[in-house]
Order: sequence, then structure tokens, then C-alpha cells
Amino acid sequence: MSNELLVQAAIRQLLRFEQERLYPHGMKVMPEIKALAENAQAIFGQEKAHTSLQKLEGLALRTDLVTDILDFVKRQTGKKGSSERWQARHFGRDLVEFLEGPLRKRADELACSPVLARISGNSHTPEELRLLIWLELTRETISHLVAHARFAAA
Repeated sequence: MSNELLVQAAIRQLLRFEQERLYPHGMKVMPEIKALAENAQAIFGQEKAHTSLQKLEGLALRTDLVTDILDFVKRQTGKKGSSERWQARHFGRDLVEFLEGPLRKRADELACSPVLARISGNSHTPEELRLLIWLELTRETISHLVAHARFAAA
């Protein structure tokens, strides 16, 4: 198995343990996630198409950059006319602050994991590992938020 695959497998293993913290009703939930999920349910829950949330989730799954995701949320929040949902209850702003703050900090912590350090021949710099983990945590977070908003509309 190549080193790249080993690194990806190690990151997936680390994230398996983090998923419960990212899930809004998990045992060790991050309080910011719970607030964001409740806001997503209240704001987008009645929206049948969930167009803007679907676009956010699609972008999160296909991009390789957290900055693309952050830029999308900032654009949606700052749009004239169609931004009411993203501005309601400070959802867009709070989401950006969470992704750039606590989630990024958690990615920093996970990037220093002994699991990743044990992979011999790992060609990733600590900064690259941190960015990979931050991207995956961001994807998981957005996936949970979208799921909760869709569930509220069901």
C-alpha cells in the first residue's frame, strides 16, 4: 500500500472517532455544532428544495480546499436579496467562525496524532496533514448540518 493511501486510511481512522463529536446529538458533542444544527433546522427546515444547502454540501464533497467552502458561505451570507436564510440567526457568520475557529483548532490537534507520526515515509508536511484533516472535518460538519435541515423538512 502506498504512503498516500496509508495517510488517508489513518486520517479516516482518526475521523471515525471525531464523528460523534461533530454529530449534533452525540455523546461528546461540540456545543457549536449543536447550535449550528438547531439553526439549520429552524432556518432551512421548511425549505423543500434546500437549494443553497445542497450546493454547499456538493461543493464540500468535490473541493480540495476549505477556502472554497468558506468563500461559498461568505458569498451566500453577503448576497443581496436571497441571503435572508444565511443571515437569519447569524447562521452564515457562525458557520464561518466555527469552521475557522474550533474546527481548525481540532484539525491542528489531530494532525499531531501519533497515528500519523508512525507512518514511515510520510511525505506530507505537518501543514499539509492539518489541511487534509481540516477539509475532512469540514465535510463531515456540513454533511451533518444538511442532514438535520432535511430531516426537519421531512
